[in-house]
Amino acid sequence: IVNYYIFDYDTVKGGAKKRRSIFSMMTKDEKIVRTPTRIDLHLHSAASTRTRDRGNSDLAKCGIDRLDVLVSHLENHSINMCAITDHDFFDQSMYLALKKKEGTGSLKKVLPGIEFSVSFKEQGREKRTVIHIVAIFDDSKPDLLDSIASLLCDDEGNPRYDDAANHAFTERKFTEILRNIGLNAVLVGHEKSAGQERSRDVSSLGMEKANEVILAEYVDALEIKNRRKELDIKKLIGFYDKEGVPFLIGSDCHDWDVYPRESKASLERDEDISFSVLKCLPTFEGLLMSITDSSRIRVGNSAFFNSGAPMLDKIEIRIGEQRTAIPLSPGI
Repeated sequence: IVNYYIFDYDTVKGGAKKRRSIFSMMTKDEKIVRTPTRIDLHLHSAASTRTRDRGNSDLAKCGIDRLDVLVSHLENHSINMCAITDHDFFDQSMYLALKKKEGTGSLKKVLPGIEFSVSFKEQGREKRTVIHIVAIFDDSKPDLLDSIASLLCDDEGNPRYDDAANHAFTERKFTEILRNIGLNAVLVGHEKSAGQERSRDVSSLGMEKANEVILAEYVDALEIKNRRKELDIKKLIGFYDKEGVPFLIGSDCHDWDVYPRESKASLERDEDISFSVLKCLPTFEGLLMSITDSSRIRVGNSAFFNSGAPMLDKIEIRIGEQRTAIPLSPGI
């Protein structure tokens, strides 16, 4: 039995109205957040060699038979929630195999995900620009995952790109795929930072140790099914106020043997690579709650909880003869 409390409110920022929802999940085993959730939502598997990573021999070795290698590294770096996000491909068998590893070591939650190549036309430019958008899906309706592979790829396993010149989906096609999948999703705009800094992008946040910094946005599947116009993906890379941008860090690992580095050629030392930690339970709803409240996102080992701060440990409610106690997480 899962009880959840939903607070809905609208905000207006940059002229765009955005619905935001905050969930607080309560389960039989874990009712409140006592420890932060350490995440890596940007991992690749051998499935990516079918699309953008053809010829990557190190990645080709990252199949289901070597999942124990990945899980061991995730445990060594205390990862609690992760997702494999292959390029324009969803390997359901890989997802289900890793899902069975939940409860192994530090790993508490595995979410389904895809890294989409999406092209859009910028005003005043003829050439279309391709950006990578990582979609992390709600895992509460596993039957809807069955259709993802056929929506993404044809019978030969080739992505259904409608921008063949750029090996990408247009915004319209990307929106259509999300709509047909029908699952709530968190979208994160992938961006390389080291050596590619610009004055008005996410890299300017100054995370020196970060090798991946990504913008986040939430898409309501029910809303997108009824929406007639295409998603405005451009806002993911448009101008914004640095203070208002929720950001996450993922490893973008393409070789499980050297996790958390991206590949053997990466120059970072393991100890210099940071991860995002969220103040939430390890669930899709927890991820959603965090990206809609940037105070719930940290990088590295920053503490969320101040043991000396005053706090309420619970709220007690009496309605007639019925009494209910709602436990509260420290630090709220």
